[in-house]
Amino acid sequence: MAGEPETLDSDEPLPRKIHRHNYDRLLMLSDGVFAIAITLLVLDLRPPHEWSGSLPDLVRNSWRALFGYVFGFAAVAGFWAAHRALFARLRHVDGPATALSLLLLLFIGLVPAAAALASVHGLAKGMPVYLLLVATIAGVQTALWAYAAFLGNLVDSSISYRDRVIRTALLLTPLVIFGYLFAVPATSLSLWTASPLIVLVVVARILRRRMSAR
Repeated sequence: MAGEPETLDSDEPLPRKIHRHNYDRLLMLSDGVFAIAITLLVLDLRPPHEWSGSLPDLVRNSWRALFGYVFGFAAVAGFWAAHRALFARLRHVDGPATALSLLLLLFIGLVPAAAALASVHGLAKGMPVYLLLVATIAGVQTALWAYAAFLGNLVDSSISYRDRVIRTALLLTPLVIFGYLFAVPATSLSLWTASPLIVLVVVARILRRRMSAR
């Protein structure tokens, strides 16, 4: 949606001003929550209680916190990129889209807590919570796009029905991947059990290339 947030255009019709205001405020709130979530992730990176002074020893004593930070940063950054692409295709937002956006931000705000859980209690206990949270965020973000694209008529009219379906499928990919990893224990993963995920990733890359080529 074009235009500077919160511009004071006295000649702007009130309905258009309300639509722009709602869109701008929701987008600014979303960016703020994403930024705070990424910032909070680093707070769990504290100096280890015992350290010999060497870099390998530092990594060995802090690897769980480092893993939680990197994984959490990647998750939040990935969902922010998808959120940016989603909102770039919206003309305005309405009540259901706002509610779904706030639900999405609720779960984004839980990512630092999930990272801390994995850091304190270990990956064996914390990773299932992490995987479930990421799958949930992906599901809510997909629901937001699906509503905007097919029910709310909030997306730009230049986006074809085919492209809306493809983008929905791409947004569903993290839900399927992380939901599958949550349901299948890590000890049970093998080339055979992971083959559906490999096929899904390949299909997603093909769909993304077809979207980029248009």
